[in-house]
Amino acid sequence: MLNIRIAGAFLTAGALLVAPFASFAQSGESAQTEAYLVKKYTDFAGSEQNAQSLVSGLRNGTPITLQPAGAGCAPAPGPSLLPPGPGFGPGPGFGPGPGLPPPPTVEPATFTPPTGNMGYGNANVAIGLAQQQLAKAGIAKPTPLQIQASFMGGSVSTCSGVSTQLAGILVMRAGKEGWGRIGLKLGLSVNDTF
Repeated sequence: MLNIRIAGAFLTAGALLVAPFASFAQSGESAQTEAYLVKKYTDFAGSEQNAQSLVSGLRNGTPITLQPAGAGCAPAPGPSLLPPGPGFGPGPGFGPGPGLPPPPTVEPATFTPPTGNMGYGNANVAIGLAQQQLAKAGIAKPTPLQIQASFMGGSVSTCSGVSTQLAGILVMRAGKEGWGRIGLKLGLSVNDTF
């Protein structure tokens, strides 16, 4: 009987010693998963900081802030007023011409996921579907406001002026829709997010 009590005490003590290491391994895996997702979506989000905000905000259900990472749509090249030749530039057809508007200002975006906190798998699917939805609308390098529209709903326009109304992926998910149904409704592939 004494041997059973001693063995039980050793097992309990061993479990207490292992528990902190198990939680450390778990948090280490979480950090690796988060770093992987940030790297995976940096190009889509426009910067590492934006990708970090997306992943962390979706994971924790906290506000997501996206900063401009580029100039947006570039103005179409117009005729130059300078004649071709040395010291005058390349000539007509290159450079801004008279009366062309400046490039549009790219605005930051801040929104809070209506889904609350998500696991990393769900965050991956949400970002992957947003990326697909914007690509389907003809937007490969989205602005912060275009990314927000994909998650929360709204209208987006391509650089050529084609507008598309986007369903909010996170709004649909908060309405208790499964990823498969969301993908089906939007003509997107959940499998392509992995």
